[in-house]
Amino acid sequence: MLSDLTEARKKIENKVNWTKGALAKDMRNRVVNMLSPNACKWCALGAIGTTFCPESTVELLRQSAKELFDLRVQDVNDFLGYEAVLVMYDHAIEIYKEEECTIRYSWRGTDA
Repeated sequence: MLSDLTEARKKIENKVNWTKGALAKDMRNRVVNMLSPNACKWCALGAIGTTFCPESTVELLRQSAKELFDLRVQDVNDFLGYEAVLVMYDHAIEIYKEEECTIRYSWRGTDA
């Protein structure tokens, strides 16, 4: 899940590779399938969709959007914009790391 989130974030790390209003667009700004070889711009959901990640990874993005902005992922993408999308991805990555840490160390109990 972590690698999926970081891979998707990296895909849109450069603003020229980010879009809104569609999962993916080509270099002429035409809507294309997010998996198309012509795709070169992705929205937040399109980027994560290219990783073939489990639904639980997408759920981390949804949780992040809700916690930070009280919005859906696509609304963060289309209405709040690029910077908000990166913040949302970073928060989703932090949620994952916190959950992983909690699970990894939960066996120690409260006496440790």
